[in-house]
Amino acid sequence: MNGNWFSYGLEPIRFITEYKRVVNLIRFVTNRVAFVWAPNAANNYPFDASLPSNAADATALDTNGNGKLDPSDDPFTPYWPGADLVDWVGISLYWKGNPNTQFPLHDNSAPPADIWSQMVDGGPFGSSTAFPFYTMFAKTYNIPLVMAEGAAAFALAQGPSNVTVPAGDGRTNILQTFWRSYLSSSFFSTFSKAKMFINFEQVKKFVKKDSISTLNNGVTRDYRITWDPPTLAAFQADIKVISNNLQWAVPFVPGMDPLTIGGGQTAQNGRSFSGGVGSSSSTANSHSGVTRHTESVQILVTIFFYVTILSI
Repeated sequence: MNGNWFSYGLEPIRFITEYKRVVNLIRFVTNRVAFVWAPNAANNYPFDASLPSNAADATALDTNGNGKLDPSDDPFTPYWPGADLVDWVGISLYWKGNPNTQFPLHDNSAPPADIWSQMVDGGPFGSSTAFPFYTMFAKTYNIPLVMAEGAAAFALAQGPSNVTVPAGDGRTNILQTFWRSYLSSSFFSTFSKAKMFINFEQVKKFVKKDSISTLNNGVTRDYRITWDPPTLAAFQADIKVISNNLQWAVPFVPGMDPLTIGGGQTAQNGRSFSGGVGSSSSTANSHSGVTRHTESVQILVTIFFYVTILSI
């Protein structure tokens, strides 16, 4: 929503209107749907974009009132539909290489050890400390947070000739540093509202058509944890260390209740839920018919694609 690469990006007025319309229509017929509001992390905001021609959108986005769209503008609040319409806040964030190197990023350097916290609450390699996403939304409104998508990239090739990119800090080190920045007991204690992480488990080629030289124009990035055996083994080992903090998502099969969690208790009416790896007591806060859980004993984390990893 807050990125200019979307056809519907940089239109906060329309976004909020349509978001509210969809939520209200669905809630009219069922209370068994939870709604996630998930902008992009604000590192590099406003992503080379300028104010839109629509006056209302331009006014909403120009939060500092200086007549232009720049890094000191609030990248999130113009799109916020209100806490009564949001059951989860989400954020998309990636490490693609050191931003101080040439663009597109492809230097295969490992991220800082605290990259996730820098992305969600501000830091030199993350979002502006003036707009700490986690504090502004998850903490302020007592709403659980999901990494709607995210990963660290290992650059494979660059340019139209697909020249191999030097390994740099190495695939396993790069990806492991990223996942360790949020899969740790110390992280859970600091960011207690972070409950779910979805890794972007794909290979993707980036092509930017502009004045950048053809040497840099085209980078193939591999975000996959599960494809490379040493990286997968490192991930499995790290997961075992914090297994008591995790609740595993279950694969969907026809006929199952999608609101059932772990051992069979439902998120809709249960006061607590358990199953998978670890368990947690919780209190349920009714929110427009959808139950939201906040932990009182342990940190509960659900990780979608990770469910299948330990059986590989």
